[in-house]
Amino acid sequence: MKFKNPIFMSFVICFLLGVAIVLPNAIMNDGIYHLTADFDYQEIPFHMIMNESFKNGNYFYTWFNDLGSNFIGSFSFYNLFSPFTFFLFLFPSSYVPYLLGFMFPFKYGFAGLFSYLYMRRYVKDSKYAILGAVLYSFSGFQLTNILFFHFHDVVAFFPLLLYSLDEIFYHDKKGYFGLSVFLMAITNWFFLIACGIFVFLYFLLKVIMKEYCINPERLFRFFGEGILGLLMASFILVPTFLFTLSNPRIISHWTLLSLLKYPSSTYIEIIRAFIFPPDSMITRSFFYSGNYSSVELYLPVIGSIFVFTYLIKKPKDFFSILLFICFLFMFIPIFNSAFVLFRSLYYARWFFMPILMMSLVSMKAMEEKLNIRKGIIISICFIVLLVGLTSIYYTFRPIKIFHYNNLLISFLFCMVGIFITKFWAYKFKFIFITVILFISFYGNYMVGLYQIYQNPEMKYSSFVKKDNNLALLKNQRSYSRYCSPNISLVQSIPNIYSFHSNISGEAFSFYHSLGIQRDTSTIIDNPKVLEFLGVKKMITCKDNQYIISELDALPIGYSPSDIELEEVYDSYHMEDKINILMDHVVLNENQAKKYHHYVNGKVTSTNFHFLKNGFSIDYDALDDSFLVIQVPYDDGWRVSDKDIMIENVDHGMMGIVVPKGKGSIHFSYHVPGLFIGVIISVFSIFIYLIYGLKKRHF
Repeated sequence: MKFKNPIFMSFVICFLLGVAIVLPNAIMNDGIYHLTADFDYQEIPFHMIMNESFKNGNYFYTWFNDLGSNFIGSFSFYNLFSPFTFFLFLFPSSYVPYLLGFMFPFKYGFAGLFSYLYMRRYVKDSKYAILGAVLYSFSGFQLTNILFFHFHDVVAFFPLLLYSLDEIFYHDKKGYFGLSVFLMAITNWFFLIACGIFVFLYFLLKVIMKEYCINPERLFRFFGEGILGLLMASFILVPTFLFTLSNPRIISHWTLLSLLKYPSSTYIEIIRAFIFPPDSMITRSFFYSGNYSSVELYLPVIGSIFVFTYLIKKPKDFFSILLFICFLFMFIPIFNSAFVLFRSLYYARWFFMPILMMSLVSMKAMEEKLNIRKGIIISICFIVLLVGLTSIYYTFRPIKIFHYNNLLISFLFCMVGIFITKFWAYKFKFIFITVILFISFYGNYMVGLYQIYQNPEMKYSSFVKKDNNLALLKNQRSYSRYCSPNISLVQSIPNIYSFHSNISGEAFSFYHSLGIQRDTSTIIDNPKVLEFLGVKKMITCKDNQYIISELDALPIGYSPSDIELEEVYDSYHMEDKINILMDHVVLNENQAKKYHHYVNGKVTSTNFHFLKNGFSIDYDALDDSFLVIQVPYDDGWRVSDKDIMIENVDHGMMGIVVPKGKGSIHFSYHVPGLFIGVIISVFSIFIYLIYGLKKRHF
């Protein structure tokens, strides 16, 4: 089986397979490819508001994420500066719901193209590199993570890092590695960290095994280009780093035992990932609860049979040792956590990296026609082990096993894959066609599993359409607990029912001070909290319609009549805390000494205006008075009157003193770290251009 122009074909095949997965779903859903949960209520709304905000110049601060938040910090994890995101900027934001799904085929196509470039160096026949690229682009990791649109950009670009690194040490090519680091950095800073760890392990092992010929010039290129690539991305990395430091979700709690041992269910999931086709994150085959950790390693049809074969036949090969190290990392919590900022919560979102290696060694084993008998035996042993461990697990838990019926389908595909590999392992054309058919069918099956859990409250095509009634709420806060989350992003209104992990750090502090568990969503059941936050409208959903009702609320910017010290306030129960906030301001001792003369309740009226990258307050005060503004405190805020100091009060809100009389104060937001980040980026790009153009190697 020969392919003309294999580089182009690797893109086209993966692109068309992506179309085969996306198109049927879009046709059945009014032209919109949508699934459930994260994709429907995060990915699509996020890209709609990113698109609109950039075009409106509202790219420093957003009022459409919770109580308000740093725009870059809110969306940099969601590929704010990815090339795929910039492509969407060519179209109006109203087109995004119809276009976003069709970005998947392009991402699969580029994943196929770039992984082909990497694998072609290590196989003799290009057809094996094409099949390996297909396996990588549509692995279990990819098919499960269709719920997380932004993961696929990283998977697409990752092979470029290894390809460009090899180019330095095998062909003395310069310039490409730094650009690939820059590309990964602006695409997704979080995954860049994981990729950096893997690339360093890859490099170190290549050096130890003498796969790379080391000299000072090549080492300089590797480290120098890597550092310059990071520095060129400072305009996104510096402000994102400063923003992320304030997010309590990055804080982990380890024990000595948890450093070395997972819960038993995690081991079962890792073993399952090698053998069984992917599960959806919601409907699991082996366990009741959903699993959003992305623990998938399956290669379409062939599973890990060729991987096990290669490891047995060539245990001292570079790729075998690298995979052994990866597997060790998978099974030891503290090592695994290195790829996710040492978070104690289990995530396997770096598994696409060993999957690239698994796809490559599978093709090498197939090309070299290694005997797969032991690989099949190991796979079957894993199945037996998996069933045994699962049975033991449920013996000690009074829960019905196999709650969902997709176990039978998963098991059927697993056994069919083993059967096909056993009898047709070296009939390339047959394996290739079977892999294509598997991806086409199973990809649509995965879409179907996710669609089971679509939100029945509102048709999705209605959810993403602008509503004229909601447009009237652009200048006041609302809440929509019993509607789909993130209507704020779709309708561009300050609605605080957000489904977003990245919000202002001080908003987290405020919620937690009241005992409100803010993790990924803002769920407020106490109407007094809404009243304090200045929420004037309640939005409910019925029959694809938004129903708006009035709420009592404090103005955003109210004048407290008394002070409560933080240490006293913290000792109260939640209900008492809320009552105190209605006419008190919570200050620390130093603040209380400084401002006690100004806390007098003598501001008779205020009028709050949401502005682009800021806000303003009109006020009328009988005397110099303290004003609490229910907007998260942030070092980026600047006041038009430079004599006014902004204080952090009420565990995360803003407080100022306004002078006697009528007046208006304008607040503008300056992203912390953005200016210095841009300066570093511009200077680094200049240096990189000089470096790259020298001797015309670029």
